[in-house]
Amino acid sequence: MIDFVQTYEPLFDQILIAGLLALGLFIWLRCGLFSMATPGFMAIGSYATAIASTKLGLPFVASMALAVVLSFVLGLALARLCLRLREIYFAMATFAFSELVRLLTLNWDALTGGSRGVYGIPGATEPWELVLAVVVVTYAFARWTGNSKFGRALAVLREDHLLAGTLGVHTTWYQVVFFALGAVATALAGVFKAHLNQYISPNEFGFALLTSVLMMVVLGGKARWAGAILGAILVTVLPEVLRIGRQYLLLINAFVLLAVVVLLPQGLSGLRLPRRKKAAVERTPGTEAGGELDGEAARKLFARSGESAGQAGQPLLSLEAVSVRYGGLQVLKDVSFALQEGEVFGLIGPNGAGKTTLLNVISGLVPPFAGTLRWQGRDVTTLRPDQLAELGIARTYQSIRLLREVSVFDNVLMGAHLRLRHGLLDAVVSSPRARAEERAVRESIWTLLRTLGLAEYAQSPAGSLSYGVQRRVEVARALASRPRLLLLDEPTSGMNDAETMIFGEWITTLREAGLTILVIEHHVPLVVKTCDRVLVLNFGVPIAVGTPSEVQRQPAVIEAYLGKDAVEEVGVSE
Repeated sequence: MIDFVQTYEPLFDQILIAGLLALGLFIWLRCGLFSMATPGFMAIGSYATAIASTKLGLPFVASMALAVVLSFVLGLALARLCLRLREIYFAMATFAFSELVRLLTLNWDALTGGSRGVYGIPGATEPWELVLAVVVVTYAFARWTGNSKFGRALAVLREDHLLAGTLGVHTTWYQVVFFALGAVATALAGVFKAHLNQYISPNEFGFALLTSVLMMVVLGGKARWAGAILGAILVTVLPEVLRIGRQYLLLINAFVLLAVVVLLPQGLSGLRLPRRKKAAVERTPGTEAGGELDGEAARKLFARSGESAGQAGQPLLSLEAVSVRYGGLQVLKDVSFALQEGEVFGLIGPNGAGKTTLLNVISGLVPPFAGTLRWQGRDVTTLRPDQLAELGIARTYQSIRLLREVSVFDNVLMGAHLRLRHGLLDAVVSSPRARAEERAVRESIWTLLRTLGLAEYAQSPAGSLSYGVQRRVEVARALASRPRLLLLDEPTSGMNDAETMIFGEWITTLREAGLTILVIEHHVPLVVKTCDRVLVLNFGVPIAVGTPSEVQRQPAVIEAYLGKDAVEEVGVSE
């Protein structure tokens, strides 16, 4: 084996370096960032270690540490600067960064040697063993992190940035930190390349490098971390085996990329993914199917402890003259109300009245133009969605927001993100604390699914379920965080009357357990049956607040929303 490795050591080194590059890009993609900064950070790693070794006389380990620190700091700065950009604009900004780095190395002759590059870089002792060790550590870090709360947070962040924040994920922190970690992996590839070749030049860090790394990730697939390594092996070995000239590589890469995207959108690593996912779920204990809501179990499960109860007479949530503008359009104007602990508060009004906007204000997705949002008397107007979620606010959405290809169990598990308090290092080393928290939360999710009658769907991808069941799964995900305030945005839309009234029983049971609920609903009988008080909005302006029977009697409400037929239907006489 050793003789084989020594014979093909140059090729083996190339594979390992390519694997690091692919893992770096894979980390970026996993947190929802399509970055084209690979050439830039590889150049930073190569030139940092080369200059430190040749001009400063630092040993290999010290020069490598310098490259790691420099790439991490620059990765933090670049991500923080560019995160306000989305999708293609972020990609363009990171590509501009790579070009800027290349131009600096090309023109800063005194430091980088210009077009001549840097010669005489000291070689590393036992190079391939060291590179292999770094690749294994990087892969293990990525794999273990991916199976933790951090991996789930990155998954929801990648698929639905807005949802991630309301689940308690600090989106900026995750993307900035993991972008910097991807930059470190990429820079390490540059470090090893410089010391193995003992020479670097600016031409090595151009567009051709970027296309090769993209090819590795696309070919290997986004389904598993191993896909990055598989892609690196294929892209590195095949040109050597087939003796393909460098002048043809770009053209061949383009054709292969197109073929993989069309024929294997999940890449090679995704070919066996469905069977593996199913097996993983089947191994999880406690999948007894449930049918309907277990009311008694639900009341015990969601019962609030004395510590979480608010002060006597203190509103849990209050809004004071909240207004929202979109440009010159006034969406909400002077909305004020107080929500008491354990209350079910209805929010009704015609389409376009500003109801969902109001929920977005409460959950931190939309900043108010004026007014104050208070949580138990504390001003929380400027808090981020994840900070409001940590206070105990959870929500569903008008349009269902589930990860369609992910199982019901994992969708609901994502809602428990804030209950897992261990840090990144605990997740990486799989500390006893991390394992204990993960085990306890998983058991509680099975209990929740059985209580809500959803355990029979735990193995199913969320997108394969009926609309009504998906609605119930979304509510279960919100309840997984054990919130104090549950925001429901038209939870019964698309349901028939029978399903709607069953859902009303859910609301009643949750209220009996002490949960506070704010619900937007168009189904008037459900509002009358479940809500203690109702606020009516019309064109963003509150026109009535009170009990359902009081509100329905007000002429302004009848004229704006209900109509006389609706009043007669629910049996409320003038």
